[in-house]
Parts: sequence; C-alpha cells; structure tokens
Amino acid sequence: MEKFEYFGYVHIDSETLLPEASAIVARMRDAEDFGSFEEAVLEFDSLQRRVETMRTICEIMHTLDTTDPYYAAEQDYFDSMMPDFEEVLTDFARAFVRADMREKTEEKWGKHTVTKCLYQIRSFDSCLIDLKKRENALMSSYQNIMASSEISFDGKKLTLPGLMKYFRDPDEDVRRRTMRAFGDFLHSMEKTLDPLFDEMVKVRTEMGKMMGFDDYIHLGYINMRRYDYDMEDVKRYRSQVREVIVPLTEEIRKKQAGRIGAEKPVFFNNWFEYPEGNPVPDGDAAELTLKAGKMYRQMSPETAELFDVMQEGELFDLESRPGKAQGGYCTSIPKYSVPFIFANFNGTTDDVETLTHEFGHALNSWFMRDTDLLIQQELTMETAEIHSTSMEFFSHPYMEMFFRDKESADRYRYSHLAGTLCAIAYECCVDEFQHEIYAKPDLTPDERKAVWHRLETEYMPGWDFEGDEDLERGLYWLRQLHIFECPFYYIDYSLASLTALELYGLSKTDREKAFAGYFELSRTGNLIPYRQVLKKASLSDPFTDGAIERIVTPLREELEL
Repeated sequence: MEKFEYFGYVHIDSETLLPEASAIVARMRDAEDFGSFEEAVLEFDSLQRRVETMRTICEIMHTLDTTDPYYAAEQDYFDSMMPDFEEVLTDFARAFVRADMREKTEEKWGKHTVTKCLYQIRSFDSCLIDLKKRENALMSSYQNIMASSEISFDGKKLTLPGLMKYFRDPDEDVRRRTMRAFGDFLHSMEKTLDPLFDEMVKVRTEMGKMMGFDDYIHLGYINMRRYDYDMEDVKRYRSQVREVIVPLTEEIRKKQAGRIGAEKPVFFNNWFEYPEGNPVPDGDAAELTLKAGKMYRQMSPETAELFDVMQEGELFDLESRPGKAQGGYCTSIPKYSVPFIFANFNGTTDDVETLTHEFGHALNSWFMRDTDLLIQQELTMETAEIHSTSMEFFSHPYMEMFFRDKESADRYRYSHLAGTLCAIAYECCVDEFQHEIYAKPDLTPDERKAVWHRLETEYMPGWDFEGDEDLERGLYWLRQLHIFECPFYYIDYSLASLTALELYGLSKTDREKAFAGYFELSRTGNLIPYRQVLKKASLSDPFTDGAIERIVTPLREELEL
C-alpha cells in the first residue's frame, strides 16, 4: 500500500477540465444506443474521480495546516472552481436520466442512482454559481478563523480543542475558570463571526429564493438529499425527543451532579463525571492507534483488512496542533479507493470516540470502493452517521484495551451511553435553531443568540452558566462548525444515534446477529434511501410514534435511573 505522502497532488486546470467534461456529457446526450451511452458515462465517472481525488487531497492538506500558503491558495481555487464544475455535474445528471435510456440505466446502476441525479437537478441552477462561490469562500474563512484562534489559559496558548479538555479537570476551580475562558473566547469572536454568519444566511436565503422557494430551508433539505422524509417528520421527531429524551437527560445530569458531590447540575460540570476523575485513555495518539489496530483485528476480518491498509498507508492524522483545522472527519480518496481519518486528539475519552466513530465511516467507504460509479457511493448523512455511531458502541467490549483497568473501561462505557442520549437533545436544539434562523433570515445577531438561548433552555435545561453573561446571552452555538459550514447537517447525528442505540440493545442479547445487521446496513446504505435502509435491516423508523421510547426505555436499567 502506497503511503499517503506519496499520493501526489496535481493542480486541476478548469479551462481544460470544463470543456472536456462538457464534451463527454454531449456524447451521453447524443448516444444512439446504450453501449455508447454507458461508455460515455464511465468516461465521465473517470474524470469526476480525478477531480474529486485532487479536491480531497487538497482539503486534507489544507486542514492539516491551514497556514500553508500553497494549499490555502488551492483551497480558494477549488472554492471558486467547484460551482462551475457543479454546473457540468448537473448537465451530467440531466443526460443520465434521459427517458429513452431510463429503464436500462436503472437496471445497470440502480433506481436510487437515478433519484440522486434527479435531486442534483433540483438543487442546482447556473444562476447560483456566483452565490455558491461566495458561500464557499465564507465557509473557508470560518474554518481558517477558528483554526488560527488561540485561547490564553493558565499561562498557555491553547486551541479550542485544547481548552475543552479542562472541563474534565478534577479541580472544580479549573473547570469553572475553563467555562469563563470559553465564554470570553466566544465573546472575543463575536465581532468576527456575527457578520460572517449574517452574510452566510443572506447568501443562502438568496439561493433559496432564486430556486423558487420562500426561504433557504426547502433548498437546504434538497441539498441534504432528504429523499424520504420532510420538515414535518423532523418536527415530530424533535417533539418526541423533548417528551422522552430531555426528561431522561435531566435525570442523567442530576445523577451525575450527585455522583461528583455538586448541589445541582451546572454547565462546567457537564464533562466531569466521577469524583475520582474521568476515565482517561491510556496512551498518546500513536499508542491508541496501535490499540485500535489490535481491536479491529479481533473484531472481524473486514475491519482487520481495512485497518491494516490504513495503517500501512499512514491514512490517519490524529494529533491537535496550532494551525490545524478544528474537528474530525473521515473522507475518501477515489483514485486510491481508501479513506483518510482526520482528528484533534486532546487526551480525553473524545479520542476513543472519534477514532471509533470515524472508522465506522471508513468501513462504509471501504465496502463501497468497487462500485461502478462514484455517484453510487454518495449517501445521505443520517445513514452515514449510523455507520459511525454504531461502531462506537460495537467497540464497547474492547474498551479494556484503551483504558488502564476494567473499572475505567466500565466508567467509559457508562459515560458514552449517557453522553449519547444527552447529545441527541443537543443535536435537536441545533436543528431547530437552524430552522428558525433560516425561516427568519432578517434576525439581528443578538436576536439569533436569543433564539439559541431559548432553545438551549428547552433542550438542555441543566445548562446552568452560573451567571456567565456571555454564555447566558446564547453564544455557545458560535463554536458549532456545522451551523456555519453544513446547514441542516446535524439532525442526522440524532437520528443515527437512535438507530445505533437500537443496535446496541440488540447486541446485548445477540451480538453476532446485531453485528451482521450492521454490516448489511453499511454495505447497502449508499444504494437505497434512508427509511428503506432501516426497513431492510429490520430497524425502527425514528419518525414513527413511540419509536424513541421503545429504544431508550430498556437503557434506563443500565444507566441506573
């Protein structure tokens, strides 16, 4: 396996690319028989793989070091060029779904691939190109601003991930001061982020109106490829979460407060769970990677094969450092048919969750590597997050490998289960916030913060900020990159967590059957719509009444509630 550092990067010349791509699409439109049509389709796919390979390598290199001037310039170039290429992709989609070839196209590449093309047609028009270029530039600005920001704390200059680990410090005074530093940081970012987000909302709203909608929400759902559910389904789902999950999280927070000797739940204690201190992974990024390799070689032949490929190819970058972009992700490099995992380890249990989570994405990517067309590999994010979140839970039996003793591993398993339930409520808060913001695009920055604060009191009633004025004004959402970079991508985590919890419950009685169902889901999730994926895997539809209660009620005993 060739190492990532030798993959190489070649600048994509749009002046050559776009005419070449358009000429192939013309051949698709003009093909007189399916053989000629298929030949042109495969040629376009080869070109698209070349573009996506270089775009992905550029993204990886830029996020590894946002201060590198070459890849910063190349990222700017892709931000400007990709909307033009999307116009050609939309022309491809129109040619792909031509009526006289439809029957054979569906037989060859699947009905869902045709549906994906129909949604591409619905989501794009050439009138959006300049707006999309502006949106890309704004998103890159946010990423660069957050990557270059530093927080002064106890005489140290920290990144935001570096600061967050102090919320787990056994010293209550340290945790309280961490909250103050966090609030001060968000306050310091307001003057920069408020106008940036304000312009994002205006650009996206204009996109929605140019596509014939009253607001951006409808276009946002099309962009997220919500094939078989809509805003009303999501609204009902959030209502179930408020009724079932939020009271459960209140119980979890109260139990946690009692466990650590606090009088009541407060925000700065959210991540501190045991009086003797939170469980801490045993080892740095290199050591945890070796332990993960041992786990995945025991888990299954498929996970062993993938991990070995990724380790040999050095397809991980896990340590946090100045200039590195925030967050974590898994992406796929088409030319080499391999995934790449990016993270910001900070010495907490987040490291274990991130590594297992992103490996779940990587496994799905690995399973899909031999599809005929790149478009077949595309999947909606609520399905993608099932792959990743479920892997977090299927890793539970191996946690003794990552922690010093069984007691620490048990504490991690409990915290992970409780934290997943609390996250479901937070994820719904983010989703409802975005719906309100884009339904009322003329809100001022202060009015948006008031919306957030109202919603956080509904979904996270245990978030007591002890009078911190900045956090009580509703600044917390400024640190949530999805709100800036991926509008309406967050309910996906919540939906996926419900399914992951259901698989986790099933694994308690029949792990082999649950794991087989997970593999089936991971192999087919790209090829059929979300709700069909759940049905095929005999899993609950979270939009149906009572689904959430059926899944989470059996977990109360394990949570000792």
